[in-house]
Amino acid sequence: MMLRLNWDRIRQSITANPGLKTGSLILAIILWITITGQGTADRIVRDIPYQIKSIPQGMELTDKGTGVIQVRIRGPKSLIPTLKPSDITISLKLPEDVEPGEVPLRVTSSSIITPYSNQLSILQIVPDTVTVTLDRVIQKSVRIQPFLRGSPNADYELGESRVSPPHAVIEGPYSALESIEVVYTEPIDVLDQTLSFDDRVQLKPQNALIRIITPSRVTARVEIRERITERSFPEFEITAVPQTLASDFIVTPPVVTLTIIGPASMVNRLKPTDIQLVADCAELMPGDHMIRPVLVAGESRITLVSIDPDTVIITIPEPVPTATPSTAPLTDASATSSSE
Repeated sequence: MMLRLNWDRIRQSITANPGLKTGSLILAIILWITITGQGTADRIVRDIPYQIKSIPQGMELTDKGTGVIQVRIRGPKSLIPTLKPSDITISLKLPEDVEPGEVPLRVTSSSIITPYSNQLSILQIVPDTVTVTLDRVIQKSVRIQPFLRGSPNADYELGESRVSPPHAVIEGPYSALESIEVVYTEPIDVLDQTLSFDDRVQLKPQNALIRIITPSRVTARVEIRERITERSFPEFEITAVPQTLASDFIVTPPVVTLTIIGPASMVNRLKPTDIQLVADCAELMPGDHMIRPVLVAGESRITLVSIDPDTVIITIPEPVPTATPSTAPLTDASATSSSE
């Protein structure tokens, strides 16, 4: 009884909706005839990227080999021209017992997934073997260095630059971290700066294989200080004091070469009339005197470097004696008049 009931159900499912089922069958036959009747074609699909799977924990891929593969595929003429590299997936699996170093991997048709796989066949794979490189992953503490871009104002210069915290923990392949002793910040612009400043910046590893573990940001302190420069004034005149007697002084030589030092913003704008070389002649007796001139500047940060020559001779002449009035002798006429 049960067998007859099942058979009745099967017969009903077959005979139900005969028009719809007949149409579906005809459509399938037409599609099959169309595909098989149009013929096949071959095509080389180039630059297909491949993926590396099953990378063990604690290791990292440092070299992917060629990175791309080309495949010759055969299939229906209606499908072959539409294929793109992005339509094809190539996955390569690492051995379970893989060790750090170079690892050759065989590329087979089973590594390749294509659309319409039941209608396409792989004829050729180039290259059929790729070599990848694995390295063990380590962590390391390194010094952090601010990366400064540009130059301060022409009258200023960079002082000390430092970061807080001063060290970072980085991670990456051993081969990439082995020689790394410092990691840099992202660029800090100091162009035309005249004042010291603080900046909150991220770290920027110099290698794409290096990752920053901590810290994510640091505070950079950039010191900008006044540039100290020297300047010389040739044929600089000596000023003798007190001025009331200056016209009587003789200075030898009358001019010297003066060299001063100070902040560039002041020294570069200084005029000779803004400073003096003074020879103090007060209380000097007549004669020749060797005097070391003294720099007199309105700004205390401008100081003397040298005077060439460093001494001058001040000559004070002897005073000219003044004439005294004298008694005139009596004439004969005056004497005679007096005796009378």
